[in-house]
Formats: sequence, structure tokens, C-alpha cells
Amino acid sequence: MRYSKEHIQETRNRIYRAALSKFRSEGFHGIGVDGISKAAGVTSGAFYKHFGSKANAFREVMSEGLALLRGGIEHSQAENGAQWLNSFIKWYFSTHTRNATNTDEDLLPMQGGCALPTLSPEVARTDEETRAAYEQELLQIVKAISAGLPKETTMKKQVSWSMLATMIGGVTLARAIQDEKMAEEIAKSMVWANKKLIR
Repeated sequence: MRYSKEHIQETRNRIYRAALSKFRSEGFHGIGVDGISKAAGVTSGAFYKHFGSKANAFREVMSEGLALLRGGIEHSQAENGAQWLNSFIKWYFSTHTRNATNTDEDLLPMQGGCALPTLSPEVARTDEETRAAYEQELLQIVKAISAGLPKETTMKKQVSWSMLATMIGGVTLARAIQDEKMAEEIAKSMVWANKKLIR
């Protein structure tokens, strides 16, 4: 039986979203091809036909997640001009974003959690090709941050790395605790810290 291009693409999208959800919630080594396929409602054969291997699927999920973060930064810069950083940081540390984990809504661009806190630990345990792709995406994110910093900012690359690390660490802490007031305090502290970096 021959399927239409639309059906083939829809199947691939379903597998992709299932892989993204499962990698974020269970980790690269915590879920297998069979588990992802079951979550997508397809056979393991269909998974292999579209992605070839679990490593390929993870690499695509990771690369796309980081590209979305970079796109969010660039979108904020285009929409908010000189005030982009305040707008982006407030979004990044908003209650919805920091509490996002792996629901369907959370997988939409700029409407859910950042991929870095959940996928970065998994990257460290994958192959060289995946780690190389991760490094390239990180460099592009830092480049995007640097491009939007005020002209008078010194050591832009170092400031950009510090901001990125602060954001990831802050969201990771806020997601891990149950006390909402404490999580809000962490979020506000991260906003304050990032503003201080460019003064």
C-alpha cells in the first residue's frame, strides 16, 4: 500500500513529537525505540524507516530544540529592539516556561520549556557526532545573544556564556523544587543577575 506524502509526513511528525517527549521525560538511555514507537502509535519498523536509529532521532530532537531557543532569542530581538533582553528573560523564567516538562503544549515553539536543561545531561552520554552538533548549536545561541547585547558591553562572548549558563541553572533549580514561592524567588534572582551582567 502506498501512502500519500501528507500521511508520511504526519507519521514522521508523530514519531518526532513522541521522541521529544520521551527523551525529555525519560532520557536517552531511559527509553528505547519500541517505547517511542508505542507512544507515537506506530511500529518500530516505521520508526527506523523515518529516523534510522534512536541516536539519529535524539540528534534531531536536540538540534531542533536548541534551534528553537536561538529562534526565540532572535524573535525577541526583532520584536522588542533594545528591550529584547528584559522581554526574553521574563518569558524564560515565567511560571509556565520553568514548569514546562513534556506535555504536548510544552513542545510548541516559544510556548514551553527550554530543551537545554532537560537534554544537555543526556548529550554528555551520547556519541561524538551528537556532541559535535550540540556544540555547534550552542555556539549559534551564544552568537545570537552577543549580537543583541548593547554596544558598550565588554567581553560580549563571556557575558553571553554567563547569561546562558545562568538561565539554564536557574530553570533547573526552579523546576526541581516544590515550593512555588522559592521557585519565584529563584526566577526573580536570575532576571536580576542577567541584567547585572550587561551593566
